[in-house]
Amino acid sequence: MAQITHLSKAPITEALIDIRVNPVVEFSEEKFSYLKEILSTDYPEIEIRHMMQSEFQIFHSPSKVLTNSENLGVHGYFFKSKDKQNIAQFRKDGFTLNRLRPYSSWAVISDEAKNLWKIYSDVLSPDYVTRIAVRYINQMKLKLPVQSIEDFFMIKSIIPEGLPNQFSSFLHKVVLFDEETNIEANVIMNLEHIDNSTDSAVIFDIDVYKKVEFSPDAAEIWQIFEELRNMKNRIFFGYITEKTVKGFK
Repeated sequence: MAQITHLSKAPITEALIDIRVNPVVEFSEEKFSYLKEILSTDYPEIEIRHMMQSEFQIFHSPSKVLTNSENLGVHGYFFKSKDKQNIAQFRKDGFTLNRLRPYSSWAVISDEAKNLWKIYSDVLSPDYVTRIAVRYINQMKLKLPVQSIEDFFMIKSIIPEGLPNQFSSFLHKVVLFDEETNIEANVIMNLEHIDNSTDSAVIFDIDVYKKVEFSPDAAEIWQIFEELRNMKNRIFFGYITEKTVKGFK
C-alpha cells in the first residue's frame, strides 16, 4: 500500500462524474434548442443518441431468425468541447461529465460538473437523484513478460506453485462495500498486451458510487462527491506499491 500523494504524471486516461436521476419523461426539441444555445460556445460539437429496442425470434422448423427493431426516440445529447477533452452527456436518465486525457485536477472537473449539472437540472427538471458516482480509468504500462505483479500492485501471486511464473495477462475484479458510508466500488484490473509492442498495459478501472434519493438541488450531492473521491484515492493508492508511485511522480 502506497501513501496518498499528488502525482504529477497521473496515469488517468478518463475521469467521469455521474449523476443518475429518475428518468425524465419529456426531452423536447425546444429543450434541446435551449441547451444547444447556452452550451454552443464551450461545447460546439453535438451528437444525438437514440434508444433502440430489438426483439429476436428463433424458429427451429423451419430454421429461421426474425428480428424487429424499434426506435424509442432521443435518449440524450452529447456535447463535446472544442478540444474534445470534455464530453457533457445530457440524458433522460442522468448527466455525466467525461474528462479525457490529459487530466487537469479534481477541482477543475468538479467545478465544471457543478455548472453543467445546474443547467441540466434547470432545463430538464428531474424529480430526484438516484445515484451519484465518480469513475477513474487508468492505464499503467509494464514490460512483458511480468514475473512478479506484487512488485507493482498489492495483489498476491495468482499462479500456484510448480507452474511457470511468467504471465502476459490477468483479470482482477472485486466489488467493495463500506458499511459506514454505504459507498460501493467496482474495482477492475486487467493486464493486456499492447499490439506491436513489448509492453503491456494494466487498465485500472475504479468506479465508486452511492445510491441516494435527493432533490436535484440538494447540497449533499457535492458533499458526497468529495467522499466518493476520497474513497477512489484510498482504493488507487491501496492497490499500488511505492515502486509504482515513483513512476508517476
